[in-house]
Amino acid sequence: MRKAQVLLTNGAGYDTWADRSLPRNVTRVSVADTVGALDGDNPHLWFSRDARQAVARELTEVFSRLLPEHKAYFESNLKTWQSDEDELESQMRERSKSLKDPTYAATEDVAYYLMSDLGFRDVTPKGYAKAMLDGTEPDEKDIKAFSDLLQGRQTNLLINNPQQSAQTDATLTQAAHKASIPVIDITEQMPKDCKDLTSWIDTLSESIISKVSQEQEHEAASSPSPSVGTQQETPATK
Repeated sequence: MRKAQVLLTNGAGYDTWADRSLPRNVTRVSVADTVGALDGDNPHLWFSRDARQAVARELTEVFSRLLPEHKAYFESNLKTWQSDEDELESQMRERSKSLKDPTYAATEDVAYYLMSDLGFRDVTPKGYAKAMLDGTEPDEKDIKAFSDLLQGRQTNLLINNPQQSAQTDATLTQAAHKASIPVIDITEQMPKDCKDLTSWIDTLSESIISKVSQEQEHEAASSPSPSVGTQQETPATK
């Protein structure tokens, strides 16, 4: 960090230690400051389409100001990245067309922005979601409400962060599996088999939409067919 010209931090209370260690001669770019996120807001901003686009532009401006002789190079890289991001967004929209009012619940709010960009509605019980955001343990009432939601198949998907090793998360994922609700594991770190953030988002969105599409198709196939009324007789041909 002390050798860097530019330090990119997340902000929103996620990495406050980085701010305390910031050398004076380093230019700091905060994702939270760039998009107007505050401490207490969901800090997993790298999953947000708007945040990724805003920070890419901000970094290009900062790099160009520090090394003006390479401005054209930085702007060219930005256009290449924006093209990749536009393609990703197009694929996400196209894949989402197969879904009908998709819903999800989450044991931890790591994928909040991603699910919003995909058009999913969050049905996580409010008491549980608030405890999760506050960093506190949900009480028995909230856990029961979550379990009932899963047992009643009131969501198309459960998002789980396997980095959280709480017994509650294991209980909820087991309930989801028992109810045949698909579970997607999403961590805060990019897997080694993904070359960059764009490919990671693409892999996640494809997996999420595929699983939910299959779940909705299965749900529709297992639903009873509507009763068919008696057809009226057509007049006999003379």
